[in-house]
Amino acid sequence: MSNLLPRRSRNRNQDEKQQDEEEIDEPENDIAPTARIWKKYVEETDRSDRELVEGWNNSLDMLLIFAALFSAVSTAFVIESTQDLKPDYSQNSAETLTAILLILSSVSPTNSSTMAINEPPNFTPSRIAVLVNALWFMSLSLSVAVALIAIVAKDWCYQFMSGRTGQMLLQGRRRQLRWEGIEKWKMQEILNVLPLMMHAALLLFAIGLSLYLWDINAGVALPVIITTIL
Repeated sequence: MSNLLPRRSRNRNQDEKQQDEEEIDEPENDIAPTARIWKKYVEETDRSDRELVEGWNNSLDMLLIFAALFSAVSTAFVIESTQDLKPDYSQNSAETLTAILLILSSVSPTNSSTMAINEPPNFTPSRIAVLVNALWFMSLSLSVAVALIAIVAKDWCYQFMSGRTGQMLLQGRRRQLRWEGIEKWKMQEILNVLPLMMHAALLLFAIGLSLYLWDINAGVALPVIITTIL
């Protein structure tokens, strides 16, 4: 009886050892499509990619909302400021009518002299108007560019996370190819530049607003200038 116990113990140890060996892939089987390493790779990359893309999407959503609101506000200012770049035809018409009335009132049977109607001088926009419009148009262009790039980047995020089904080996290869494309096109660097572009748009708009108000009233412009500097 005592001889059977060690034999059973040895058999049990051999069975456990054999089971452990079966759970471990042989080195030459690691590259097989059904190797467990591909499943582990896909699980880990899916987890990290999901966190990364979620952060990208949240940042892009905020940029899109802010860029859209800022573009709407700056467009209203641009529409108003562009009036300073072209002559005021209503004022020219009023001056012409005034001159005609003066001529008609001065005409009398005893006075044969006539008054010439002065043509309006050639219009030249002021330097402040040109500078303000240049700053505001650059600001608007930057905000629109941010919105466009953000939309494209969100599409990249969707394409990067799509198609993660099927054989683990194929999933891993597709993921790696897409990741190499993201690195090739410097997506992370582009996403880091977008907030800087939005800050530049805000700064240009604030400088243009300060100049625009200074040309109208210095007292109104001073608080805006101080806020911009701070």
